[in-house]
Amino acid sequence: MSDKIEELKKRMYSTGGPKERRRKEFSEEVKSKSSKKKTYWSDEADTGIGAFSAETKESLKPIVGEGELEKGDAANGIKRAWSLRTKIFIGVIALSAGLLITAAISIYLSIAPSGQAVDLVINSGHYSAAGGVVEWEIVFRNTDTVVIKDVDVTFVYPPGSIPEEDGAKNTLRSRASLGTVEPGQIRRQRFSARLFGTADEEKTAEAIVVYQPENVSSRLVERKTFTTIISQVPLAVSFTMPEQVVSGQDLEVVVDVTSSSQAGFQNISMRIDFPFGFQFHSSDVPSDFENNIWYFGDLQGGESRRITLQGNILGLPEEIKPFRVTLGEYNSETRQWKTFLEKAGETRIAPSFLFVRQELVRQEEDIVKFGEVLTFNVRYKNNLPVTVRDVSIRVRLSEEFFDMRSLKTNDGFFDGQSREIIWNAASVPGLKELDAGEGGMVFFSISAIKQPPITKSSDKEFVAVSVANINTQTVPRGFEGVKLEYEDILTMKFQTELSFGAKAIFYNSPLGANIGSLPPRIGRETGYTVLFEISNISNDLKNARVFASLPGNVRWLDRMTGDETERISFNSSSGELTWDIGSIPAGTGFIRPRVFLAFNIALTPGEDVLGQRALLVKNIRIVATDSFTGVDLGARLPDITTELKDDPRAGREGWSVAE
Repeated sequence: MSDKIEELKKRMYSTGGPKERRRKEFSEEVKSKSSKKKTYWSDEADTGIGAFSAETKESLKPIVGEGELEKGDAANGIKRAWSLRTKIFIGVIALSAGLLITAAISIYLSIAPSGQAVDLVINSGHYSAAGGVVEWEIVFRNTDTVVIKDVDVTFVYPPGSIPEEDGAKNTLRSRASLGTVEPGQIRRQRFSARLFGTADEEKTAEAIVVYQPENVSSRLVERKTFTTIISQVPLAVSFTMPEQVVSGQDLEVVVDVTSSSQAGFQNISMRIDFPFGFQFHSSDVPSDFENNIWYFGDLQGGESRRITLQGNILGLPEEIKPFRVTLGEYNSETRQWKTFLEKAGETRIAPSFLFVRQELVRQEEDIVKFGEVLTFNVRYKNNLPVTVRDVSIRVRLSEEFFDMRSLKTNDGFFDGQSREIIWNAASVPGLKELDAGEGGMVFFSISAIKQPPITKSSDKEFVAVSVANINTQTVPRGFEGVKLEYEDILTMKFQTELSFGAKAIFYNSPLGANIGSLPPRIGRETGYTVLFEISNISNDLKNARVFASLPGNVRWLDRMTGDETERISFNSSSGELTWDIGSIPAGTGFIRPRVFLAFNIALTPGEDVLGQRALLVKNIRIVATDSFTGVDLGARLPDITTELKDDPRAGREGWSVAE
């Protein structure tokens, strides 16, 4: 009994503890059963963690001296069992995932539309004459394996075309339904229009097809374009006019229009843009719009139209004068053109045998001001290959716009009977004999009138004219019958005069009594009325605006009266005032009242201005544009202070800030 107890103690209190005992027992069990068992279980076999095959028995080595397994060998066996089961588990998961992905791809491919599900083609000609009928064939083919339904075609015609379908003429769009298209089936749709444009112009049409495959819930879109080039325009324009003319000469211009189109042209109009310096007088066929547009109507193949113009032309020697013709459809309501053909014919200003030209010595040669002193340089030259004798130069002014008493001229004189400034051999010796190619210059100065003659509302947009003439009565041998005379006309537009005034008052305000009293006192509020007045003489003004600013110690009272008060805005943060007047008619302040504005402000001065005139309004300015000359006008006024010089009741003692 005591031996068993001792044995039990040894097992319990051995250095290896219970594990040592179990390892020993396990080793002995392996030894005792090695000849009977082909499968060996670990000491954790009851937990279900794997078994060792018979082949692994050789790797289980007993502990030296005791016939037990080494610690590492048992652990390695357990790890190998775990690794095998993990690999099997991961493999099953991977295989399942792969099967799911494959199934998803198969399902997607079975329902997704193919990139080649349809084939869209436009068949047409790459070239067409202007005015010809062009046909576009839309070919839609179902190349998918499923039915395509609700196939709709929208055809966008090229700009400048006239569709044969009435409903598309304004929108340049036609629609058609192709219905349902079976796999492999083809649907065709044709559209046609007359194509117009200039030679070599590219005209692009577009087909937009919207459709829905049977296995797709949304509608898809396919687009295709086709470009046609205008090969020629079967319209011809010819001009009949002199190759060169003398400046100031009357001129006849004949324009012929011919159609060679088999289909003809409908609703044809012609516009002639005249060159600068051409004064249109008349035409054998009256114009239909704006004095230079003629409506021909339908122009069939082989038909012609002719327009003969009469006028006068001015220009410098060697200057080219082009007459430009536009043919097409003209919409008189929108003033828009559908152009078919553009062509120009030209004439040239012949060199004058005797030449004269005026130059106004100022930055803007053709724009002057009332009251301005104007200086004119008059240049002359002999373009003949021989000497010309007894040359005279004469200048005639539109006297109603000039103060003839202020006229000054070098070596010339003013003829009171003919009302001309004259230079001849008596005053300029060089004019006695003017050699071939020789020239020179004379000049004069004169003041424009200070005020224009305005008596009614139509008196505006004044233009002054100066006409210079050079001639000789002594014709050189070999030039008999040749007119040795030339005339130069200089026109001058008068710029309007904009007047702008601003002042402040305390008494007799159009807005009623102002708050406070004079003089203004430190820390107390005193009210003032500010008045703006605007006059405009001879031309209408546009985009007129007035700007001003209030100092920080001046308050905007939002009380006003006058013109366009609804167009006044005040920024309380910046103290900026804007009066957007807009248009100011000519004659304002002369035959109609001035533009007027009155508004109230309140000043609270501080100690820094004690005994001084306090600032009320600053940065006062006006801007506007002269509608006749295009000149931008403007004026800036001095700041307004409490020095009320324009208020007769406000004495000098009320101007400065008091305590």
